[in-house]
Amino acid sequence: MGGKTKSATADITKPGKRKNLYVSVQPELPLVRKGRRLAKPAPPFEFVLHFAVVSHLHARKASGWLFTHPASGEVRDPHTAAKLKSMGVNRGWPDLVLIAPDGLFHGLELKREGGRMRPEQALFAAHAAQHGWPYAVTDDLDEALRILEQWGALKPSLYVQGPF
Repeated sequence: MGGKTKSATADITKPGKRKNLYVSVQPELPLVRKGRRLAKPAPPFEFVLHFAVVSHLHARKASGWLFTHPASGEVRDPHTAAKLKSMGVNRGWPDLVLIAPDGLFHGLELKREGGRMRPEQALFAAHAAQHGWPYAVTDDLDEALRILEQWGALKPSLYVQGPF
């Protein structure tokens, strides 16, 4: 009671705070050891961004929207991969498939920082553009949330009451 109202995204949407989102998954490593420069740590895996975006969708999804993640990624044994391929799993689909209340397809492809689309993904993006489907690619949580808000898939904001 009597606490300040604070946005749930305040800690992760400020420019200087973005890296804190990844601390538990990939700690900062020293860049120098015994006077020798070490390789810079790799950016966090894509699934960290994916989990954050999906958490927002679960908490803030606008009425009438549907979304799913077509599980066509990940490393699988050859038997499982062949089975899924014969069941109709195709490469190139976006990480998140959203359907608007009016039935329009929307695709959001999430990448790790500095990641690039594979050729199959570029083909799917071109197909989406040809058919007028909203499609976006991002490696940034703030940008992903802005895209989803612009599409109308997310309610504009979520506020948390408490002593901060």
